[in-house]
Amino acid sequence: PDRQFAQAVQLQLAGQREAARGLLERRATATQQPAALADLALLEDQLGRPEAGPRWKQVVAQLVELFEVAVREFATVRNGQNGYYASVLMQ
Repeated sequence: PDRQFAQAVQLQLAGQREAARGLLERRATATQQPAALADLALLEDQLGRPEAGPRWKQVVAQLVELFEVAVREFATVRNGQNGYYASVLMQ
């Protein structure tokens, strides 16, 4: 994926922004990672494409989900050591 990002940057610098968008779209689809989706959303935003708004919403939703998972895992670990931390985090 990092190689694809570097290629997309080169395409953008060469003025081939639509080709770069296509590459970033394939990368985002293949990796399903918020960062890859954000890279795509940013370029689409810069290109004024209407897909940018919904993509940004996907990025936020994925990041919120990852944060919630991290909080639950932390609370589970802390719950064994001190129930207070878990109760505060889960409020």
